[in-house]
Amino acid sequence: GTVLDATGAVVPGATVTVKGEAGQEFTATSSGNGTYNIPAVAAGFYTVTVTAPNFKTFVVQQVKVDVGTPATVNAALEAGSIQ
Repeated sequence: GTVLDATGAVVPGATVTVKGEAGQEFTATSSGNGTYNIPAVAAGFYTVTVTAPNFKTFVVQQVKVDVGTPATVNAALEAGSIQ
């Protein structure tokens, strides 16, 4: 996925946490071009949380991952303090 701000500019260094219903958790950091990748996630439903300094926390629930099909979550962060 890609992490952007409200103007469409990339947000490098954002922390992306993916948590599965079974309790498994994966973390990645967005790169200089705002992209992140979490490989080898098992099929199931996940909650994706994106945090970055000076931005509100972005959360998407019930992200479905199927076998052999990549799931992409792009985050649009709003300016503000981390909640």
